[in-house]
Amino acid sequence: MSLITRFVNTASSSGGNGTTNATSGANRAYASLNEANAAETTDLVTAGDSIEIVCSGASADTSVTLLSTGWVTSATNTVTIRPNATDVNTTGVYDTSKYRIEITANYAIAIRFISPCNHHAIQQLQVTTNGTASKGIRTSPASGGRGVVQNCFIRQTSSNLGVDGIQFGVNGTSNSIINNIVYDCTDRGLDGFAYMAAGDISTYNNTVDGCGTGLFFSSGGATIRAFNNLLTNNTTDYNSLSSATTDNNVTSDGSGPDAGHINKAIVYTSASGKDFSTSDADVVGLGTDLSADAAYPFDTDIVGVTRATPWDIGAFQSGGGSGVTVAATLGAIDYTSQNASVAL
Repeated sequence: MSLITRFVNTASSSGGNGTTNATSGANRAYASLNEANAAETTDLVTAGDSIEIVCSGASADTSVTLLSTGWVTSATNTVTIRPNATDVNTTGVYDTSKYRIEITANYAIAIRFISPCNHHAIQQLQVTTNGTASKGIRTSPASGGRGVVQNCFIRQTSSNLGVDGIQFGVNGTSNSIINNIVYDCTDRGLDGFAYMAAGDISTYNNTVDGCGTGLFFSSGGATIRAFNNLLTNNTTDYNSLSSATTDNNVTSDGSGPDAGHINKAIVYTSASGKDFSTSDADVVGLGTDLSADAAYPFDTDIVGVTRATPWDIGAFQSGGGSGVTVAATLGAIDYTSQNASVAL
């Protein structure tokens, strides 16, 4: 199997073939993620390949991207979207000098995956969504597919209503929502929006602040796991309409599922500056170690710091561990080995 790498650079102009990150010449980077998607859509299974689309540029990417018809994927033939190494956010605060997707249209979804692009990952992206009823990222593969959203920053900076950060969940699918920061979305931060009679959802170590609902599940017989999430200052921090397995989820109100972790007044490094790192005693060292988790094992935080035992709650690991270049360690995901317990 080959890993194909294609480049997006917002400093480029349309018409390149995306094979380099240059901004001029025939081999220049695509000018937007949407252009890359249109040019590269293919049957990865027949080709025996996976593809990673690597994004960079100081100007915002304002395109809306729908990855759907034409893509054919499998558990080992996947689509991954991530920033170039120089555009990885290592500060932990939304960075407008690095690659980001920012949309203003009403009823729009910045990045959306649907069938037949059923096996995909979005890693380390920054997304601003501001239109009424708009969405940052939606992963909705067909039954048997899998979507991963990991280490992303999702925000709203307008007051428009109905805005969601990350939406996930289709009956029979697997969904892994890991180490994300979502804030100020007027509707739901993390939205398990679909009723799932079967399937799998893992929401681990996310930080959600200032949204309408922090973490929402609408599901039936699906296997749902919510561990180490930090849900603060939302109108309602936690709302589950189904039976979920939970552990060490912190809420600032009384809606949380885990006794001993509710009604906590968490002090962030800079709440006004949207720096949600913290050394708060209600967060540090109180998380569940997920490095050998059967559903989705991982051992780093949102900025690539290795999580030291005991784990912290939320997207950051405070102290201990060591920084790593996350872009070099993630890349395309082999979902079969990443989650052997889930049928794909």
